Amino acid sequence: MSSRLNLTLAEFEALFEAAPGSYLVLRPDLTIAAVSDAYLRATMTVRESILGRGLFEVFPDNPDDPAATGTRNLRDSLERVLRTRAPDTMAVQKYDIRRPESEGGGFEERHWSPVNTPVFTDDGALAFIIHRVEDVTEFVRLQKQRLEQSKLTEELKARADSMQAEVYLRAQELQEANRRLREARDDLEARVQERTAEAAKLQQQLFQAQKIESVGRLAGGIAHDFNNILTAITGFSEFLMAGIPVGDLRRGDVQEIAAAAERAAALTRQLLAFSRRQVLEPKVLDVNAVVATLEPMLRRLIGEHIELKSNLAAGLGTVKADPGQIEQVIMNLVVNSRDAMPLGGKISIETADVQLTEDYARLHMDTRPGPCVMLSISDTGCGMDAATQARIFEPFFTTKELGKGTGLGLAMVYGIVKQSGGNIYVYSEPGHGTSFKIYLPRIESAATPVFAAPAADRPARGSETILLVEDDDSVRKFVRRALSGCGYRVLEASRAEEAIPAVERHGKDIDLVLTDVVMPGLRGPEVVRRLKALRPGIRVIFMSGYTDQDMFERDMLGPQAIYLQKPLTLRTLSEKVREVLDAN
Repeated sequence: MSSRLNLTLAEFEALFEAAPGSYLVLRPDLTIAAVSDAYLRATMTVRESILGRGLFEVFPDNPDDPAATGTRNLRDSLERVLRTRAPDTMAVQKYDIRRPESEGGGFEERHWSPVNTPVFTDDGALAFIIHRVEDVTEFVRLQKQRLEQSKLTEELKARADSMQAEVYLRAQELQEANRRLREARDDLEARVQERTAEAAKLQQQLFQAQKIESVGRLAGGIAHDFNNILTAITGFSEFLMAGIPVGDLRRGDVQEIAAAAERAAALTRQLLAFSRRQVLEPKVLDVNAVVATLEPMLRRLIGEHIELKSNLAAGLGTVKADPGQIEQVIMNLVVNSRDAMPLGGKISIETADVQLTEDYARLHMDTRPGPCVMLSISDTGCGMDAATQARIFEPFFTTKELGKGTGLGLAMVYGIVKQSGGNIYVYSEPGHGTSFKIYLPRIESAATPVFAAPAADRPARGSETILLVEDDDSVRKFVRRALSGCGYRVLEASRAEEAIPAVERHGKDIDLVLTDVVMPGLRGPEVVRRLKALRPGIRVIFMSGYTDQDMFERDMLGPQAIYLQKPLTLRTLSEKVREVLDAN
């Protein structure tokens, strides 16, 4: 059986672009055919602006350096590859790179170690040249420093030979210069080793982040489809329950169905949290207030055999985050610590204002330097080895016995923190406990108190006209029946394209549009834009089994969009509809 991978072109392109090395693929006419993400970062360029263009058009010599030979030497190497049809390894080249105008323009001095390798078709024709480079700028600079120090030593020796009257004094100076040279050499070697270790660590972080992102996309897609199914299960269970009298044995069966659906919904919420596709309601938040509110519940949760200690910084800065999700983060980490101490121990919750430095950000991928609020949860439990720590945030990974955990708790914590713009890191050693540290960007705003709205006794009612746009038949049937049962007039559209004629016919009568986000053909946000062109000011509620963060970033929904997360219930649906219709 062949062991070769059968990759699609799109999969191969994704693998090539994500490769950690800096690669550029050239056609025989030296136009750019493909480029890796690492090469784009190294050269401060954008893929769309360089593909199809000539290599030396994109990367010319520095006009301010009359001695520049980068383009000439590279052109000679490429011509050798075309002529000899063999790889060509170049000496280290000085080849300055043009900065983007957003970063000041001009050229930045850079040094590279290039290799040019031909790629042939099955019939032997030269199809491409792979241009691979390594940025050795820092190494060249350090080498220059070493040469300068060597030159200084030689000068000192020459002066000592020519000034015999000051032999003793010059000998002392030479000895001191040699000492500094050794220190500089040792420092250079240490810095090279440090950078090598940093590069290996960052590469490992990159691989881990890519793996988690891939699993997250899969989890988000599963949750989307499953939430449509759960909407139908929970919704029609509510209708069944309403029609069965108290005391009927069938009522218990329906309650079991509803309970099972709620457990399934909890799993999809965890999947969405991990994959960063849940809808957040961020508020300016005092993390100390969240911890203080949760503390009584946490003490009951961990039991009397575990001590809970809080060390909350006075005057703590504020963050912008969803208070309910931050509560979930704290509770999951505390439960994780409790499970690591079956015989008892201590859990410590700590907050502090911190300043993340450039050095810290350089060693931790996706971390931005600047002011942050740190939330730390530590325990004196069994701890973890390095192999466990490397996988601790992966979904479905657990160290607990079979059936004792889903492996989604820490994955959900990771997703919430990342979606809130923060970072989380774990520090642990076997037998010495574990510490999770969360860093959330600090903002300069006063915290606003968060109050839970009282639950209504019965579904909110009305008599307005609502246009329902939903492609899933089961979900559409439930929503139509739920809203009709609350007194509303419901117009239906099973596809986005059906909504526009409905507004053209009934535009003046429609008070609200309730639309799914992800549908075949036109997506919900595009439908709404077209509908608002026909009926400016029409009120809209989006709903979906999950939300793609890219939609918010591309302003497809907008930061003020009103959103309902599936699976829906009769109460949440009716309350949100009434809330939007009653809003000024």
